[in-house]
Amino acid sequence: MNKKLFFFLKAYYLFINLLFIYKYCLRQSFVPVVALVLGYFLIAGFLLYKDIFSFDFIQRINLKIVYKTLCIFILISIFLVLFFTDGTTLKVDRWSAMDVAIRALLNGDYPYTATDHVNNKSSNFPGLSLIGIPFYLLGNVGYLQVFAFALLSYTLYKTLAINKAFRFIVLLLIAPAYWWEIFAISDLVSNIILVFCFIVLIKYHFKDTIFKYPILLGITTSVLVLTRGVVAIPLVLFVFAPFFKIKLSDQIKYSISFATTLIFLITLVLINCPDLETLKYYNPFVLQTAQTPNYIIVLALAAPFYLSFKIKKFNFEFYTITSIIIGLVVLISLIFEVYSTGIDDLFYKNSFDLSYLSLVLPFILMTLVNEKIITTKTQKS
Repeated sequence: MNKKLFFFLKAYYLFINLLFIYKYCLRQSFVPVVALVLGYFLIAGFLLYKDIFSFDFIQRINLKIVYKTLCIFILISIFLVLFFTDGTTLKVDRWSAMDVAIRALLNGDYPYTATDHVNNKSSNFPGLSLIGIPFYLLGNVGYLQVFAFALLSYTLYKTLAINKAFRFIVLLLIAPAYWWEIFAISDLVSNIILVFCFIVLIKYHFKDTIFKYPILLGITTSVLVLTRGVVAIPLVLFVFAPFFKIKLSDQIKYSISFATTLIFLITLVLINCPDLETLKYYNPFVLQTAQTPNYIIVLALAAPFYLSFKIKKFNFEFYTITSIIIGLVVLISLIFEVYSTGIDDLFYKNSFDLSYLSLVLPFILMTLVNEKIITTKTQKS
């Protein structure tokens, strides 16, 4: 069964990136698109199915130094991309949506009626705006991407064997879907990386006692839940079942801190809403769920509450279940959109935002870098 799951995860990784290559390489005429697609398929496929970091000659290299150098180089590259990119020339408005939402909050205005540089409304949840404020004050909300990659690099270095951390970073860096996020100054993958790193670091430091500091955990999970609706899936999987294993006093502390933070952040936004009619039509829930059928959203948000109790092998089951739920939600939404508007609209008219497919990247890669350990344990059992 595990082999089939790994095949699915690898196929999904390739599918995401091949879609990006095909769509955006159609806009150039220097190299045939088929050649680019085939070339990427061969290179990425080789790196997915062959762990080059297990080769003898690579093991003799000081991977720690190379890893740190690579990460610093990529951080500088991302910073330079952000520094030299004029966001107002982009058709993608995620950076602008965050920018206008934060500006509205700081000015005491309702953020979901503010318009960005392409005349769209922001769909950012309050938590994401809160996280984005320091970067806004630094002069560019896109610096969130630099921070997210730095945090990811640290998290992998701290929690994984160096060859696994290196493989994770390499597979991320050869993903056009990730680099699209950088060049488009999008906060989508950076948002999911923050949640991913939070979960990995908490699990690494506290093992089975993730509720050691229930008040702090309640505040942080509440802020993260209010960054984007989809992050509720991994967070519920992570905390729901363990919540019932802690003592009552800690349950109360967590619940009160979570609810208080949630109410505070929502109130911070709603207090500036002019009327209920505005709230009805201009809120992040309407904007973020526009492309997904309501029953799919309900199922996707309900499933983690049940599946949280089924997780026995955290490294495998948690990351795999998260990947499958999020992946299926996005794929189903994509299928509905293609069925409704046609395949040509997907590639030529932006009927569906392909970047949503990238939401599973950190969770897929975390599973894949542990493939050998997971497969060995399964065979023994």
